[in-house]
Amino acid sequence: MQETPLPPSSHLIWRQVRQQLTILGLVVGSICLVAYMLGVVAAGLLTQHEELRHADVALIVVPEVPSPALSDHVSDLYRRGFVREVILVGAGQSLLHAQLLTHGMPEAVVQDNASQLLASDEPLRVLVVAPAAEQLRILKQLRDNRLRVYHAPAPSQSTSFLDLILASWNYWRYVLIG
Repeated sequence: MQETPLPPSSHLIWRQVRQQLTILGLVVGSICLVAYMLGVVAAGLLTQHEELRHADVALIVVPEVPSPALSDHVSDLYRRGFVREVILVGAGQSLLHAQLLTHGMPEAVVQDNASQLLASDEPLRVLVVAPAAEQLRILKQLRDNRLRVYHAPAPSQSTSFLDLILASWNYWRYVLIG
C-alpha cells in the first residue's frame, strides 16, 4: 500500500512566494540602480567635453535668467561660423534674444521657434547648448527625430552632482515614459 504524499501546507507555499518576490524585487531594483547610475555617468561625461562642429542650427536651451557667458558663447559660435541660425527655447529666451542682438547678431539669425527643426526634409545638423540637467535628454529627443546632434555646453557652466542625478532622471523619464 502506497502512501499518498500530503499536500504542502499553505504557509510554506506563501513563504516561498515571498522569497521569490523578494529576490525578484532585489534583482529589478539592482538593474534600475545600475541603469540610473549609468545615466549619471553618461551625463557627467557629456559635461567633460564638447563636440564643437559646424552645424546648420544651434539649439539653445535658455534658463530663466541667462548668464552673460551664455550670450558670449552663442555669439562666438555664430561669429566663428559654426552655426548659421540660432533657435532659442526656454524660460529666458526673450532676455537672451535681446542680449544676442546687442552683441551684433542679425535679427534674422535668431529664431524663437524650434518647430522648423522637425519640418525639414533632410536631416539637419544641430549644435545643442543646454544646461547639464537637460542636455542628455535633449540630445536623445533630437536623435530620436533623426537629427544629427552635437553638443557644446557653455564654458562657464559648473555641474554639480545633483545636476547629474537630475539629468539621469530626465533621460530615463523620457526613455521610459516618453
